Amino acid sequence: MGGKHGKDSAEGLKVNVEIAPGNQTKMDLYIKAYNSRADRKTPKIKYTDLVNEALDQFLSVHAKSLPRGSTTDKKR
Repeated sequence: MGGKHGKDSAEGLKVNVEIAPGNQTKMDLYIKAYNSRADRKTPKIKYTDLVNEALDQFLSVHAKSLPRGSTTDKKR
């Protein structure tokens, strides 16, 4: 992974994050409930699936409200 930070890749960016205890509990309950549904036709959901879906929804709403050009990294 060295040298690929911040660049698009087929594998995606791997980031280690700490999930707040309350959110982790909510995630665990959601994943357990989703995966145990008898009518589920999709593959079992994992933490990464849930985090990526949440980020996609959050960023779809909030990125539109940012001033143009503020999504780039000015420190480089």
